[in-house]
Amino acid sequence: MKAEVKTLVFVRGRWVLEERAAAAGPATTLPDLWRFHGNVIGYIRVAMLLVAGWTVTGPRPFTTAGLLLGSLLLDWIDGPVARKFDQCTIFGSGVDWLADMLNQVLTLVWWARLSVWVVPFLLAFTAVEMALSLFDFAMTATGRYPTFRGKLAEKYNGFFAVIDWSLPDGSYNRLGDFLWLAYPFFSVCCCLRLAQAAYGPALDAAQAVLAIPALLYIWYETAYLCFMLRNWREPART
Repeated sequence: MKAEVKTLVFVRGRWVLEERAAAAGPATTLPDLWRFHGNVIGYIRVAMLLVAGWTVTGPRPFTTAGLLLGSLLLDWIDGPVARKFDQCTIFGSGVDWLADMLNQVLTLVWWARLSVWVVPFLLAFTAVEMALSLFDFAMTATGRYPTFRGKLAEKYNGFFAVIDWSLPDGSYNRLGDFLWLAYPFFSVCCCLRLAQAAYGPALDAAQAVLAIPALLYIWYETAYLCFMLRNWREPART
């Protein structure tokens, strides 16, 4: 089935198809939402990354790794928690993306300090990830978000096949979850290998297992950024 791109509309804390959207309810203000459970998880993520920013310059590589990966794994649960308690908000999405970008920047800084030759590659991919974060949140903030049903590679070209594999019909499958975890775990393993030679064989094995999934994740992020930009819509200009 060829992909059909549709628009989700954010109404009363839920994303619904535009044609099914009901009238918007009253606005939710910061005093109403700052203590929502998913948002609190986001604050914890940001705090962990601020501590990691301090440890990344010192002789505590496993502490830095634990904070980076701990923040990543919390990112896996903040969305389900927000949905469970009916507390999805644009504000929470902003906190989430802030934590994601801090994680990306800290990984870049840590890896670059340990190995200068990877800097051009890290800058290129970090630019893709941060661009996706910024444009994704910008689109989320409008309350209108593109989604799809069918095969994107058939609608556009084979470059989008990786999205079809990991995000079939607009929903993550197990492969998508695995790729999402693979790149940050691969990056942390590389940093630990450079900083802590004592665990070399185990870290080498982990790098070998995660290398191809990490490359697939880079492809996926690049393809998804292209999908977002191809479906970017702004109000008409006179």
